[in-house]
Formats: sequence, structure tokens, C-alpha cells
Amino acid sequence: MDLSQLAIRPLASGSLPGVFGSQPFESLIKSLIAASEEKIARIDSQIRDLQCMRDREYGVVASLKLVLCPIRKLPDELLAMIMRLALEKNSSRTDAATVVLCALRLSQVCKHWRQLAHRTPHLWTTQLPIQYKKPDGYSADYIAATKVYIERSAPLPIEIHLDHRAEPPHGTKFPPTLVDALFSAASRWKSLFVSGPTAIFDALAKLPPDSLKLLEEATTTLWDSVPVTSAFLCAPRLRKVKLDLYSGASNPLPMPWAQLTALDVSMVSFSICLDILVQCTNVVRARLYAEPPQVEPTASSSNAPVTLQFLEDLNVSIYGDRLGAYFGRLSLPKLRKLKITFTDPMGSGDWSPANSAVFTQFQLRSPNIEDFSLTICDIHPPELREILTHAPRLTDLHLECCFESIDDDVLEHLEYAELDTVHLTPQLQRLHLAMIGDSFDEGRLLAMIKSRWWSAAALQALPVPPPVARWERVYIYRGETDVELSGSFKRAVRKLKTQGLEIEVS
Repeated sequence: MDLSQLAIRPLASGSLPGVFGSQPFESLIKSLIAASEEKIARIDSQIRDLQCMRDREYGVVASLKLVLCPIRKLPDELLAMIMRLALEKNSSRTDAATVVLCALRLSQVCKHWRQLAHRTPHLWTTQLPIQYKKPDGYSADYIAATKVYIERSAPLPIEIHLDHRAEPPHGTKFPPTLVDALFSAASRWKSLFVSGPTAIFDALAKLPPDSLKLLEEATTTLWDSVPVTSAFLCAPRLRKVKLDLYSGASNPLPMPWAQLTALDVSMVSFSICLDILVQCTNVVRARLYAEPPQVEPTASSSNAPVTLQFLEDLNVSIYGDRLGAYFGRLSLPKLRKLKITFTDPMGSGDWSPANSAVFTQFQLRSPNIEDFSLTICDIHPPELREILTHAPRLTDLHLECCFESIDDDVLEHLEYAELDTVHLTPQLQRLHLAMIGDSFDEGRLLAMIKSRWWSAAALQALPVPPPVARWERVYIYRGETDVELSGSFKRAVRKLKTQGLEIEVS
């Protein structure tokens, strides 16, 4: 109803006496009513404007949130990947509690992140490092953090890294509650690194068969003798094993050697190294480091060589007097990369003529070597030339601290000449010579390098490709005790660089 009618009705009925029934008073009332209606309309308009402003501000706040937190726009899968990368970056040099704390902090950034973290076990499967603690021991929070990691990572495989070298009386005891927490997820272990704690090996010895059904990689560092366990023998997926044995340790733990594809054995005797290797009939890559020789018999030369059909990469560190016994027992038809380092602390390993003869027979059984590296060895030019003669597929040659290995005769045999019908190492492309003495003329070295190099234009202009490969990389380091290379040699090297050869001489 119109407000003016409500105000005028009593006046029209004559209920107001005297002056209040006059015409001026009626006009006054009407003007007051009109002013009130105008004010009410203005207030309504202001309310509507404030509501629109509030809606705009809400929109601006929402837009600013997206600007400040663009990660909200990402799909959950991509956000989970970013969070996992952040965890992996923090897991490399931290302990279990810190890794889990990092994951908890990520999950508490906002409601969306927390929901994502709790429903994504993949975020909790980064490597769990249980590191050696000082005598203050493992706190309740530390153990609780480990349990959180194990619970939230289920049902996915996990990686466990136990670095606990000291136990009483020189260190802290590995707490049983922590052992129980770790072994509650033994069926989900994907990789296991154990250094030291005998409590872990006690628990391993008590595991039921087939408990390590997902284990693919195992690393054990033993400082003392530990209980023998057959747990690893029942790990059907185990392919990579690394063993480090120190003086107080007994023989290595039983492993399913025949199913391994990668082997790394350190600090054990020569005979143990070799006995382990020949059992690994499916190994592809192997690294063996034998400790200083003990009183043990050298392998009999009458033993028939053992063929490892799949071994492609072999890295051995041994004493010179073990070279023949080592390679006399091996036949590696697919071997492509071979690195030999001699570890005699009193000097270089001696590549004797007898060892050279055994190694030549090994090369005949292993004709596909492409990358050969020899370090800290007293090998002489005739023996080196014999190696190169039986390495027709060689593409990489690396000699370091072999002070008597190179002379003019070796360089002359390596030098390419068009009239030659036989070329030594025709596929050689990368040469690394470091601290090789000064038993050769630098002019002969330069001539050898130039003979196997053509610029791109020169190579294209040849009527037929040369029978030897051209260099990809040449590195020569003379060492402080060698004769310094002349200025003319260095100028020639700089010229080769301008032609495109990757060469470094110092």
C-alpha cells in the first residue's frame, strides 16, 4: 500500500482537529513521505552496490589465489609427481624422521594437498634412510616417523637404507621396536642397504621363506661376522648385489648367484672374488675388488675356463701376481668393456710375460672388447702391443700411471699409413693417456695423432672411406715428472682443434 495514502486517510476523515486538517499540513506530510522513499531507495542502491563490490572482491581474491598458487591448476597426477621429486631431493642426505617430516609438511600446506598426500602412497615410497645415531639413541619421534612412512606407503614397494655401523659398547643399540616396524613391511622391500646392525641379520635369519618376494637389489656392508641367513636365496626378483666385507667379517652371505645380473664385491680375498664370479652365470656387469693377498694357493692352470655368456662390463682391482690366475679361468664372449686396476700399495702391478701370455689366451676367448682401461701397471711396450694386436674391435683405450707402456715402436704401429695392409686397432676413436712416462718422441706421438684425423671436409673429399676410424677425442696428460711438451707440439694441437678435433694436452 502507498505510504502517502496511509498518512492522508486520517486527515481526510477529519479525525485531526484544527490546523492539522489544513491543506499546508497535507503538503508537508507528502513531502516528508517522498523524502523518506527517496532515502530508502538510495540505501537499497547502496546495499546492492556493496553486494556487487563484495562479489567482485571475492572474485579478485579467488583470482589472486590462483596467481599466487598456480599449482592449484595442476592435475593431481602432476602435483603428486612434483611432491615426490621434492621428497627425493631431501632423502639423499637425511634420516628417516626428516624425510617423513618433509612429507608431512607438504601434506599440511592446504586441504587439497593433504587429501592428495593421504590418498597417494606413491609419495611415501622414496628411499627410507635409517642412519647411524649418536649415543643419544633413537627417539620415540624417530621411530614413530618410520612407522608413518611404512603405513602410508602401503601397498607399494619401498626402499630401505640402514646405515648403523656402531653398536654397544661403542654406539647405540638398534631398538627392537624399529626392527619390528621395518620387518612388518619386509614383503614390500624393493631394495635393501644394510651396514652393520647385527639385529637386522638376526631378524633376517628368522624370516619365513619367500618373505623377500619383491626384493630386486641388496647391499650389505659387514664389519663383523653375522648370523647366516638364507632369506636372500628365496628372493626371486633379486638381480643386483653389492657386498663389502671388512677384516672382522666372515664369508659373504648366501646369495642366488646364478640369477644376478649386476655384481659388486669388495674387500674379500682373491679366491672368494673369483669363486663368486664364476657362479654368476647370468651376470651382465661385475665389479670386483680383491683385498691384499693372503696365504692362499694360486688357481691351478689346469682348471678349464668358465664361460659367462652375458658378461659385458668387467671392472677388476687386483694384484699383479693374480692377473694370470684371474683371467686364465674366464671366457667372456660378449665382453665389451674391461677395466683393470692394480692395487699394490708398494708400487705398480707387474704385467709379466707369463701373465701376458695368459691374457692373450683370454682375449682370444673374449674377442669383442671395445673399451679397455689399464691403471697403475708396469706394462712394457711389447706386452701393450700384444694386447692391442688382439683387440680388433677396440674403440676406447685408457692408460693411466703406466709409465713404461708407450714408446716409439708402439706409436709407429698405431700410426696409419695408406700402404699398410694391416692396421692396429682400426676402430680406435677415443684415446686417454695420463702419466705414461717419456719413453717416446713427441714428434712420433703427433704424427700418430695426425695420421688418424681428417677434417669433415677432407674426409668427405676422399674417394673411399679410410680403413681406420678418425678420432673423436684425444686426451694426453704428461704429469709433473714427464718432460713438458714443446711449444710447436702445442701449436699443432691448437690447429687440430680448429679443424674440429676434440683434443686436450697438458
